[in-house]
Amino acid sequence: MAQSIEPNIADLANGWLKSYGIDYKLEQENLNTEIDKALNDYHSKS
Repeated sequence: MAQSIEPNIADLANGWLKSYGIDYKLEQENLNTEIDKALNDYHSKS
């Protein structure tokens, strides 16, 4: 079975962002508490 190269690409791109001093978020990090709350509230009503 072939392994995904996605983690390698993400690591490479994150390294570029870091080298330029650009703020970035990882996939599992929260971006905005209001958006997170809205998504959680929506999910609970389905």
